[in-house]
Parts: sequence; structure tokens; C-alpha cells
Amino acid sequence: MTTPRNRRIGSIVILLLVALAVGGWYGPRLLVEARATAAWPRAAGEVVARDVQPPPKPGESWRLALRYRYELDGVVYRSDRWDVHGPALFATRAAAEQAAAELPPGSTVEVRYDPQDPARAVLHAGGTGRAWGFIALGGLVVLVAARLLATLPPRTS
Repeated sequence: MTTPRNRRIGSIVILLLVALAVGGWYGPRLLVEARATAAWPRAAGEVVARDVQPPPKPGESWRLALRYRYELDGVVYRSDRWDVHGPALFATRAAAEQAAAELPPGSTVEVRYDPQDPARAVLHAGGTGRAWGFIALGGLVVLVAARLLATLPPRTS
């Protein structure tokens, strides 16, 4: 028989699994990858296209969709990643447009590429802020789950 207490415990277990997935696996994975980009080799690249995109949903960030190309050993690669997380994100349209104005099509950019997989590239090394955000979110969920466990009513026989 499922009791309210057991349902609550089940919800807490789900919260803990989400916390482990986000804060214990995904966040650290992104952090390691973001830090690794600082040591990736560099190549000259060229901006092919750029576009400022509005937030997909209210409260989300403006995006600078940027496409660039670079050449290594006679092979032309293309990428659209700003950092390991993907496109550049900005709080305001003005900030996104200012960044776009600094990167017109045809301009030269420094590309960092993964030496193990040269098709993986970024324009900005690092980008650890979002990774730390996922780790912090996971920690926060663990704290909420611990608080919920501490306030469980006693088991009745």
C-alpha cells in the first residue's frame, strides 16, 4: 500500500537522482571539458556568418549565433560553438549586438580546436561558469532533498 510518506520518500529519491545526474556527473564533465579548451592548439579562422537571436522563451538569454571556418593540414572545418556550451549568451539585446558588431563576416578569429578531434572547436577557452552553475544546482537539490528527509513524519505502525 502506498502511503503519503512513501510517496514523499519516492519524490525525494527522484530529486536525489536528478541532483546526482546534474551536479555529480553533467556539471563536472562540462567543467573538465571547459578547462581542457585552454590547452587546445590555436588556428586562424574566419567568421562566415553571424546573427543575433532573441531569447527562445521569456527570461532566457539573447544568443549570438556565429559560424566560422578554419583550416588544418588542408582540411576545412566549420563550427558554431562559442565555448564548450555552444552559442554565446547575453542578458540584453544590446550586449549581443555589440558582440556581433565586433565579429563581422570575413573577420579573422582565433579558433581553439581539440587535437584529438579537430572538428570540435571553440572561440573562447574556458566557459566554466555554466559548469559551476550545474554543480551548484545539483548541490542545492541535495540540500532540499536532505531538508525534506529531515521533515518526514515518523513512520506509523
